[in-house]
Amino acid sequence: MKKFINKIAETIYASKRDTLEELCIVLPSKRAGTFFKQALADLSEVPLWMPKIYAIEEWLEEISGFTILDRTTLLFELYISYQKVFPKEAQDSFESFLKWAPMLLTDFNDISAYLDKPSKLFDYLHQAKKIESWTPLDGEPSEVVKKYLRFWELMGLLFSEFTKNLEAQNTAFQGMAYRKASEGISSWMVSQKPPKGSVCYVGFNAMNPCEEHIMRTLIAAGVAEVFWDADTYYLNDPKQEAGRYLRKHKQWPEFESRPFNWVCSDLIKPKEINVIGVPKGVAQAQLAASLINKQKIKNQELKDIALVLADENLLLPVLEFLPSSVDMLNITMGNSLKNLNMYAFFDAFFQLHLNREKLSAAQEKFYFKDLFKVWQHPAFQTSGHAETLLKLKQKIQRLNHSFPSKELILADCPKSVLPWIQVLLNYNSAHPFGIIDDALALIDLVKDKIIEQGRKDSLDLEQLFVFAKLFNQIKNLQDKYGFIKELKTLHHLFQQSAKLESLSFFGEPLSGLQLMGMLETRNLDFEHVILLSANEGFLPEGKTDNSFIPFDIRKEVGLPTYLDKDAIFAYHFYRLAQRCKSFTLVYNTQTDAMGAGEKSRFIAQLENELKQRYPNEISFTKQVLSHPLHAVKPKELAVVKDIEIQKRLKEIATGRGFSPSSLNSYKNCPLQFYYEKVLKIRDPDVVEETIAANTLGTVVHRSLEDLYKPFVNHLLTEQDLKGMLPKIPAKLKELFSEEFKKGTFNKGKNLLVYTVAEQFLNSFIKLELKFLKNNELHIIGLEQDLKAEIKIDSLDFSINLNGNADRIDQCNGGLRITDYKTGMVNKNELQTDDLQLLVWDKSYQKGFQLYLYAYLYHKMKPDQKELETGIVSFRALKNGFIPAGFKEGKQLTTLLDSNLLTDFEAEFKTLLASIFDTTIPFHHKDRTEPCRFCDPQEFR
Repeated sequence: MKKFINKIAETIYASKRDTLEELCIVLPSKRAGTFFKQALADLSEVPLWMPKIYAIEEWLEEISGFTILDRTTLLFELYISYQKVFPKEAQDSFESFLKWAPMLLTDFNDISAYLDKPSKLFDYLHQAKKIESWTPLDGEPSEVVKKYLRFWELMGLLFSEFTKNLEAQNTAFQGMAYRKASEGISSWMVSQKPPKGSVCYVGFNAMNPCEEHIMRTLIAAGVAEVFWDADTYYLNDPKQEAGRYLRKHKQWPEFESRPFNWVCSDLIKPKEINVIGVPKGVAQAQLAASLINKQKIKNQELKDIALVLADENLLLPVLEFLPSSVDMLNITMGNSLKNLNMYAFFDAFFQLHLNREKLSAAQEKFYFKDLFKVWQHPAFQTSGHAETLLKLKQKIQRLNHSFPSKELILADCPKSVLPWIQVLLNYNSAHPFGIIDDALALIDLVKDKIIEQGRKDSLDLEQLFVFAKLFNQIKNLQDKYGFIKELKTLHHLFQQSAKLESLSFFGEPLSGLQLMGMLETRNLDFEHVILLSANEGFLPEGKTDNSFIPFDIRKEVGLPTYLDKDAIFAYHFYRLAQRCKSFTLVYNTQTDAMGAGEKSRFIAQLENELKQRYPNEISFTKQVLSHPLHAVKPKELAVVKDIEIQKRLKEIATGRGFSPSSLNSYKNCPLQFYYEKVLKIRDPDVVEETIAANTLGTVVHRSLEDLYKPFVNHLLTEQDLKGMLPKIPAKLKELFSEEFKKGTFNKGKNLLVYTVAEQFLNSFIKLELKFLKNNELHIIGLEQDLKAEIKIDSLDFSINLNGNADRIDQCNGGLRITDYKTGMVNKNELQTDDLQLLVWDKSYQKGFQLYLYAYLYHKMKPDQKELETGIVSFRALKNGFIPAGFKEGKQLTTLLDSNLLTDFEAEFKTLLASIFDTTIPFHHKDRTEPCRFCDPQEFR
C-alpha cells in the first residue's frame, strides 16, 4: 500500500529536490505535517533543508498578518463591543452574556468566513425575526418582544464593532483572519513575491469561500500546486456526498488547463470490512483491545494500526482496556478538562463557596455535603490525613450540623491538616476573585504531596499543571478586563473554559498504536483501521447546528449547515477506508429512549452499495456480540451458631432481654437480627437535613407523654384536654430542638413536617374530647415499661422480655394498652384467626407487638384476666383506637384473656426456641425479596 503522504513526499522530492527550503507545504492539520516530514526525510540519505510546513490555520494567520485569539479571550473582547453597542438598560450581566456568547462567536466566525457582505444577512435576520414576532392583533409588543427584536436589530452593529475593535489591536477570530487573508492575498503576493510552484496544498476537501479564493488566486498565478486525495468511487458518483466538494473543486476554471491530481481507485481494491455490534461503550473498548491483540498475534506492526474514536468520550475506557502487548502508543486527541477528576475537585470547591453564599447568607457556614464531597475527593485525600478528615466528618454527622461553621470545623482540626482546611475555607465574599489564589494554593499543596510521595510521573501532576495554567489565564483576563464581579460568574467562566481546553498526551507520533479522533485521520493511511462508535450522532454528528441563525436562512445565504458537516464526515469516512486492508467498524447496539443512535448510515452504504457493486473485491461480514448471561443464584449467607454466638445470645436473653422490635427483626431477616443484636452493628450517624419519620414519631410520642403526664392516675376531663391544646406549639418547638439537633424547622420541608406534627396532636386531642363526651378515660401509665421472664424447656436459663407501652388506660372500666403510630395501620395487620401466622409471619408485626404487650402485662398483673391492646394511627385518626383481636369464624374477639394469651405463649415459645436452636443458622430465609444485609448490592 502506497500511503498518500508518502506519495506526495516522493513527488515533491523528485521534482523540487533542489528548492525544498523555498517551498510552503499547507496541510489540513499539524499531525499530517509530522508524517510528511518523516516521509520526506526517509527519501534522502543525507541531511536536507525542510520546506516550511503549515496547518491551514497557521498558513492563513501568516497571510492575514493578524493574531488569532483563543476563544476565552474573544469572549471578553466581545463583551467590550457588546457594552458599546447595546443600551445600558438592555445589557446582560457578564454571567448571563457567557451563556449565549460562545454560540454567537461561532456564528460570527461562519459569517466572516463565508459572507463578503454580512450586512445583508443581518438585515435579513432582523426582518425575519420581526415577521416571526408579528401577531394579527394591533396591540403594542411586550417589553420582552421589544428587547428580542432590539437584539437582532443591533446584531450587525455588534459584528462591525467587534471586528473593528479586534482589527485595531491586530488580532482576530478565526473567520475574521480568513477574511483578512482572502482580502489581502494580492497584496501578500506583491510583498512576498513567492516563486512559481512554491506553495503545495495537500489533501484538502471542504473549504470556506476565503480558503477557496486564496487557493484559486495562488493557482491562477502559478504559485500554488494542489494535490487532492480523491477516489473515483465517490468522485464520479453524483449521489455520493463524500465527493460533493471535490466535484465542485474540479469544476473550477483553474483546472480546465491543469491536471486534477490525484484521483485513484483504491477504495475498490481488495479489503476486509467487518461490522460488529456490541452493547454500550465499555464493551466497545473491550472489543477493541481484543482486536488489537489479534493483530499483534499476526505480527502486525502497531504503527500500521489505527484505533479511531468517533465518540472521543471513549478515550478513558479504551485506555483502561488496552492490552499489555501495546508497548508504544500515540494519542493524538486531547482529553477535555471537564472529563478529568481534577475538574470535579475544583468544581466542588467552587460549589462549596457558592452554596455558602446562597444558603448561609453572610455567615461563614458550609453545606455539609459540599464539604464531604471535597474532603473525599482523591486530590484532597493526598494530604495523607484520611483518618483526620473522617473524624471531622463523623463529628459533623454526630452533631447533626447540616451547615457547620468555619469555627466548628477548625476547632478540633489537627495542625497537620490545618493548612489544607484553612485554604479550603479561606474564601472571602467581599473579594470573590480571591478564590483563584485559593485554588492555586490548593494546587501547590496537592502537587507537593504527590512529589513527596514519589509520584513524579503521575498523571495528576499533568492535570494540576493544566488547571494552574487555566486559573492563571482567568486571573490575567480579569486583571486586564475586570468584568468578573461575582463568584457565580467566575464559576461559569471556569466551566466554559474547561469545556474548551484539553489535556494533551505526549507520545511518539510515528510509532506505536495510533489512537485518534476522526479529524486527526486526515491525509493519513493505515493498513488496519478499527473505528469505534460507528453510530448515528457520531458518524456523522447529525443535526447539531448550535446557531442563532435558523437552518433555512443559513442555507439561503450560503452558511454551512449540518448537511455540509454530513458531507465532510462522509469524505473522512471513505478516505479512511480508501487504502486500508481491513476496516473494522464497531457500533453500539443500545439505542437511546427515543430510538436514536442506531448504527451509522455509512455502514449501510458499504453493505448495500460498495459490497454490491464490487462483490469480488470487498469481503463484508457483520455480527452482533453480547456478554453471555447466566442465571446466577444469590449466594446464600448463613451464620452457624457456634459457642461464642450461643454465649452472646444467652447474654442478651439474661440481660436486657428481647423486645418486640428485636423479635420482629429476627422474623424479617435472621441475619439482620444477627448483625444488629448479636454483633451490635449500628447504622452510622448521618446528617439529618429533613426531619426523618422516626424523629417525627419520637417527637409526637414525647409530646403526648409530656402533655398527659400531669393527669396520670386521674380521670381525664374535657377541661384537661382543652388545656393541652394551647401548649402544643411550645412543646413541639422544645422537642424538635432536642431531637433534631442543630436543624431548622421553620422553613421548607421541615416546616411541613412540623405542621404535620402539630396537626397530629391537635386532631388527636380533639378526637379524645369527642370520645370523652360518651366515655370515661382513666390514665394509668405513660411510656410504661413491661417486663417478664419466660422459660423454654430446651434452655437452662430464663429469657427476659421487655416492651414499652405508650399508654395504659381504663376505658369505661376496661383496661387498654395503646400504641401510637405516625404511619398507616391496617386492621388486618392486627387481627387474625391463626396465632402461628401472628407469631411467624412478618406481615403481622404490629399485631404480634400488641399481643406481646398484653402477654407481658398479664405476666406482671396476673389478676388482670382480660384487656384490650390496640393502635392509634395518626394518619387515620378517624378510625380511633384499632384493637388487636382473634377471629373465630365471623366473630371477632378484642378482649385478650388468659386462655388466648396461653395459646399465644405456646406458639411464641417456638419462635424463641428457634433463635437458640444451633441447628438453625442465621440466614435470609425468604429469597424472593432483597435484603440490605443479604443482598447489599441491591441497596447501593
